[in-house]
Amino acid sequence: MAESDNNLISKILEAVNYARDGVAVLTLDWEIVYYNDVWVEIHGLDPGLDYIGKNLKDVERKGLHPILDQAREILMGSGVYINQIGATRRDGKYQETYVVASLVAHTDPQLVLLVMREVADLVQKEGRLPSNYDYLEELLEERTKQLQEANLALTTEIDDRKRVEKALRESETKYRILAEQSLDGIIIAKDGPLRLVFVNQAMAQITGYGIDELLSLSPKKLAGLVHEDDWEMFLSRFRDRLQGKRPQQQYEVRMVNKDGALKWLTIHSTLIEYEGEPAALATFSDITEHKQADEALQRSEEKLKAQYKNLPVPTYTWQGDGKEFVLTDYNDAALEMTEGKVSNYVGVKSSEFCAGTPEILEELSRCFMERVSIQREMLYRMRTTGEMRYLDVRYAFVPPDLVLVHADDITERKRAEEELSRHREHLEELVAERTGELEKRNRELAIVNEINVIINSTEKPERGLERILEIVSDFSNARYAILCEVNHEQKELTLLASHGLTREIIEKTSKMSMNIERVNEMLLSPRNVYEIDLSLMQVPEYKRIKDLMGVKRVLGFNCRLHGRANFVAYLGITNEAEIEPDSLDLLEMAGSQLGIALERQRLLDTLERRELELKNLTAGLIDLIEDERRQIALSLHDDARQSLVAIKVELDMLKKHLPHDEQWCLKSLESIEKQLQDITDSTRRISYSLHPSMLEDLGLIPALQWYVDRFVRSEGLRVDIESVGFDEELPLQVALTLYRVAQEALTNVVRHSGAGVVSLKITKGYPRVIMVIEDNGTGFLPEEVIPKKGLGIVGMRERVELLGGSFRLKSSPGHGVNIRVTIPLEVELDRKH
Repeated sequence: MAESDNNLISKILEAVNYARDGVAVLTLDWEIVYYNDVWVEIHGLDPGLDYIGKNLKDVERKGLHPILDQAREILMGSGVYINQIGATRRDGKYQETYVVASLVAHTDPQLVLLVMREVADLVQKEGRLPSNYDYLEELLEERTKQLQEANLALTTEIDDRKRVEKALRESETKYRILAEQSLDGIIIAKDGPLRLVFVNQAMAQITGYGIDELLSLSPKKLAGLVHEDDWEMFLSRFRDRLQGKRPQQQYEVRMVNKDGALKWLTIHSTLIEYEGEPAALATFSDITEHKQADEALQRSEEKLKAQYKNLPVPTYTWQGDGKEFVLTDYNDAALEMTEGKVSNYVGVKSSEFCAGTPEILEELSRCFMERVSIQREMLYRMRTTGEMRYLDVRYAFVPPDLVLVHADDITERKRAEEELSRHREHLEELVAERTGELEKRNRELAIVNEINVIINSTEKPERGLERILEIVSDFSNARYAILCEVNHEQKELTLLASHGLTREIIEKTSKMSMNIERVNEMLLSPRNVYEIDLSLMQVPEYKRIKDLMGVKRVLGFNCRLHGRANFVAYLGITNEAEIEPDSLDLLEMAGSQLGIALERQRLLDTLERRELELKNLTAGLIDLIEDERRQIALSLHDDARQSLVAIKVELDMLKKHLPHDEQWCLKSLESIEKQLQDITDSTRRISYSLHPSMLEDLGLIPALQWYVDRFVRSEGLRVDIESVGFDEELPLQVALTLYRVAQEALTNVVRHSGAGVVSLKITKGYPRVIMVIEDNGTGFLPEEVIPKKGLGIVGMRERVELLGGSFRLKSSPGHGVNIRVTIPLEVELDRKH
């Protein structure tokens, strides 16, 4: 049974337990299977005791046993028993109880659903109405006799009649109050045609109509209050009652209220006289909720039965007492699993059925006694088919005496799991094998990557080669390793790097003569890795070294590059173990890597040498340019300028001796004098541009200020110079470089930028000096200008980097140019010639 169904049954039982009616479930032998609290209260029993499993005859008083026997006969005949019983309870209290019992369909054993309601109050109310009528009739008869005997005493008779009328009104008032206060609906109806003459408030609430509406309903509309399928029964019993017959006193009927809702009512009717005519007094109790609960319970039972039959898992129902069980039912899946043969075992006892498997009987008993669920897997030979099957068996207890056994056939799953287990073991073997190969490949890859890292590192070349030899030795289980360069002309091997050798052996093997034919034969071998025959190395020098090192075998591998092997490595192995082919592949790869490393080192050495030569050449060129500028500036200052000054002096003297009337001569001399002055100024400017002597005399800042005042501001450009930290002057080489960078930058601003303002800031602070030049000009894209026309920018960068400094230029169209120069204060120009 599914968990959701168990939850539903629990909710239904919980709802029944809180019903206002006493509810119990019994067998036809009156064994109690279930009861609620109201049932215990109606019987006046001790609520602390458990009555499950007891017989109802042991609970009820002996005087009710004949009624129970009669009820059993009626139930077996019609399936329904209804009665109203008045009896004294065990606690001595008398009560009237309305009892409804019905057989529950499709249960084995057959069960009886018993519903009881205490109706003592209702019976008491019903009993008062006829007594009032009897009293009124006796009183009326007595007063009539008195009137006949006292015709002459009219006044007295009138007074007596008034008293009678008053008593009658009082009695009618009491009757109406009683009827209005009743919780059940009460009507008084007359026939010919059918009409209502009295309705209480409870009946109005049941029907949804007002009291006046009910009293004014026509017979046709009154018929509409009762369900059409129940109307004929209701009408015939009503008329039978009016005719003095004794139809069933209490019965159920369906009523349709004003809103169209259907209600179940229990009707109790009796014959009375109303206003001198026969009438039917009926009380109506609303049992809709009880009916709905009964229907829900029946639907639930039918649903559970259908679900039980349609469960996909074969299920068997065993009924027992904890020691012995009987197979009572099974579902369709069980029928299919056993090929229909399970029906032959219905009614078979568990001791017989489980003779070969006592553990099943033990589990049935444990589930029943401990009220627990049990689940396990088992290999079981089917009694119905004789097959060995794997079953997933689950036991579930169902009160009061049932155990459901679900036996799911998992044979195919088990076989699949076994097959999967075999495949998994095979796969694990393959994975272990592949994992070993992968680990080996990863180790080889790690070695190659480590060699590549060493090759591309910045450590000293000799140390890098030693690390590579160390890695290769560890991988090959070699104790010693050497790397040699082959000198074909000298017929010797030059030691480049080694691993594991002592200083003494390194000194002996730094230069080794060789059999050039044998070496060439190995170098030209199609395979880069080979084993050297030690018998060919019996030269005394080699033999002493070999014996000293304890070498048993020597493995060589060439370091090829561009198809040529100018380097060879040897591994000294001190055992006789064979080397795996994969290891030879790695050594061949290591040889190629060593060839790359050696070639890279040669290229780096060449590049470093070329860079140093270029650096020295650039420095020499700059020094040469500065020397030439200094010489030209001195020549212009000392020779040309002095000559121009002398010419100017002589022109002044000549002008003083000219006749005053020779105006044209005077004008000509003045023109010549002006041109000489322009030449003198130009010579001074060129001389200063070539070599700013003020830089050596006064320092960087005054020299820049003088240059800006004399040559830059005349172009309409404003230059703001700021300096910080110039308590001492800069080294001449640094000051000259900063001056030339500023000179070139300002010249570019004047020529190209169109800027109006330039900011020039120089900050001196140990260990460097920083100069920043920034303008508000048009700017440019450095990546487009510098490669084509940026020789001035390249020159500035070369000057700065020659002193170990850094040069940075930032610019973009519309955002001007920013130049930042940083030069160390302690600079020594590294020049090697």
